[in-house]
Amino acid sequence: MTQLTDHLHPILLLPSEILSEIFIQFLPPFSATPHPSRAPLLLCAICHDWRQVALATPWLWNIFIMTVDPHKPLDTGMMWLFEQWLERGGSCPLTMVVTCRAPPEDESDDSPDTDAIPVPLIHTLNKCSARWHDVNFYFPLHDLRRLQAPEGLPVLERLALTAQRFDDPTRAAASPESESPLTIFRRAPALRDVYLGPGLDPMSSVVLPLHQLRHLDTRPLDLTRYFDIVRNVPNLQDLDVRLQRAWIGEDPVPEIETKAGSLRSLRIEVLDISLLDGMVDPLTCPVLEKLALSSQDHTRLQLGPDAALGRFIARSAAPLRELSIEVPSSADFVAMSDFEWVLGALSPSLEVLSIKAVGTDAARDLFRNIGGDKTLLPRLQRLCIGLSIWNPDWAAPEWKYEEVLQMLEARWNAEVQLKVFELKKALCWDPRGCLPRPSAEDEERFETLVEDGMDVEIELGGVDE
Repeated sequence: MTQLTDHLHPILLLPSEILSEIFIQFLPPFSATPHPSRAPLLLCAICHDWRQVALATPWLWNIFIMTVDPHKPLDTGMMWLFEQWLERGGSCPLTMVVTCRAPPEDESDDSPDTDAIPVPLIHTLNKCSARWHDVNFYFPLHDLRRLQAPEGLPVLERLALTAQRFDDPTRAAASPESESPLTIFRRAPALRDVYLGPGLDPMSSVVLPLHQLRHLDTRPLDLTRYFDIVRNVPNLQDLDVRLQRAWIGEDPVPEIETKAGSLRSLRIEVLDISLLDGMVDPLTCPVLEKLALSSQDHTRLQLGPDAALGRFIARSAAPLRELSIEVPSSADFVAMSDFEWVLGALSPSLEVLSIKAVGTDAARDLFRNIGGDKTLLPRLQRLCIGLSIWNPDWAAPEWKYEEVLQMLEARWNAEVQLKVFELKKALCWDPRGCLPRPSAEDEERFETLVEDGMDVEIELGGVDE
């Protein structure tokens, strides 16, 4: 009978080591919480042999996600499962997401003496702190201060912290709690990647081994602290920063020339587009490869050689490969002459260009320039354009795909081929707004390009999509 079962199910003949590797590949995405219908718990319910193999495979038990509701008693079943997870994982480095569910606005409590995270959970987290590898804690600030690492954090590489209480950074600055920084993460010799949510600042509220960091995603309170970060994290390669205001107080921030010699990727998001000037004017990034700018301000973006952003690009003379600009815009989000100057300055190295949103006239000019001059952006491989549509009827009589097709055909036959093209409705002041359908002849030309290997995506939008 056993031989017959093995013949019908040859997987039963696999050695335990190979079966373990198969189980590891069977794990769900990182975002999945433990559930009996998903691995690894599912693997334990198949048969006795599989359960033994699963329990003896520590790497099946090194990821755990938990949500705590401060208004309800601690879920003892989930707590027991968490402790079992830790035991089964042995000494494997841990990846964890532990979130405190935010209370309703009318029930929020700003008292720093209220513990939202139960004592047993804090105790268990502290006990396994030497195994923290990739951790994401979404706690009230006073609960973050209860975390301890008596043996240090020898394998911690990635850290994400959100001080739940301070959704508004100005409240964090005014709170007495911000005067005492978190020090638990200063002994983390492997730490390279850090995300800090609102209310947490790497220069004041969290003590980090700054010289080690390679990636930092943060929301500094003002320009002064933004430049403190750039100057005091010497090996930073990737900076993602969101700035809501220029500075605290009445005195302007002094313009101190700052060189970020290791920075290869810079993503800036600002509420007021004028803040960009203060962020890039004193800055030089000689090895920058990726630059992404984003704002919700409708003010025209200044890109010419005399503007702060233009001076930054010229001064850095960096081998920029990717440029992304995302602003809510009318048809004249930027003077086309200024934008042509930027493209000319970046021409030798730029491979990816993404602009959202841009008016139709500016888009046509861009398509004509890129299609008619192969010396402009000769290495361009990906072009993404988001159109700004002001009313539902503008496109039907005005928009034609001829400029788009001529540009794509010219670039497909260039020495360096344009491989990906996206044209979408990025901003529309009327939900009925949409791009018109290409004519049958235009569709045939698009299909030819796709059949030849170009990835073309045109999102019509509106009810006609």
